Amino acid sequence: MKRDKVPQKLVAELIEITNRTKRRIDQKIQKKISDYDYTISRRIACFLVAKDYNVNFSKYLNEEDREKLRQVSSFARQIRDTSPKIVKKKTTKSLKPLKGMRSKEPFLPSKLLDKAREMAEKAYPFLYIFENSVRNVIKILMENKYGSNWWDRRVKQLHRSIDDEVQRRMNDEKQNRWHSSKRGIHKIYYTDLEDLRIIIEDNWTVFKKIHNRRSWIIEHIMQLKYSRNIIAHNNPLTRRDITSIQTKIHEWFDQIKDLKISDISS
Repeated sequence: MKRDKVPQKLVAELIEITNRTKRRIDQKIQKKISDYDYTISRRIACFLVAKDYNVNFSKYLNEEDREKLRQVSSFARQIRDTSPKIVKKKTTKSLKPLKGMRSKEPFLPSKLLDKAREMAEKAYPFLYIFENSVRNVIKILMENKYGSNWWDRRVKQLHRSIDDEVQRRMNDEKQNRWHSSKRGIHKIYYTDLEDLRIIIEDNWTVFKKIHNRRSWIIEHIMQLKYSRNIIAHNNPLTRRDITSIQTKIHEWFDQIKDLKISDISS
């Protein structure tokens, strides 16, 4: 039996204790996965559902499960804080980027401030959502195909340089514990767009269900990579590039919206 498989005896306990159907319990598990932005497996989600109902699940845990649950517990607050799902429309309307900043500040001309507001409103959120969406799709599809240790099997063994750089970033984060924001609970969240491109290209049989043309996905990633690099170095984009970003991202979400849960959940 796979180590990341949902314990069916625990599911049976949940059905009996909660007096709910198996379908309803499965929905609860899937909702828990969604709550954690698809960063956890069905097995871990099942344990979290059991915890919600005060069902003792300790006898089903292995050491890997315990470590993952510790990671989820320590990272849960940040996931809730950064998840796009919790941003309400009224919050967006009341948000005023760079509130309090004025062109009278030293070395801050009005043109620079205007560009900063434009990037904050029209460029950065789109790039943030796209990059993390690609990471989540990769993690879910790869985990579904290769299991929870897919990173070691399909990235670390094939591209040691990517894993080394990711590990360096993780170690750097651990050393600077004063900085409260963390990237994630999986190595995929320490990658950049170029790493994501390589992972997709080297595992095309997994990702061709998104689009039958590999070049379509790669082109979207590469075109957005250039804009992302400019933003990351605190430089403004042209309005044409901003329009292109928004178009490409809408195309990406249109393309993945019909992926079935059975295709993308482990």
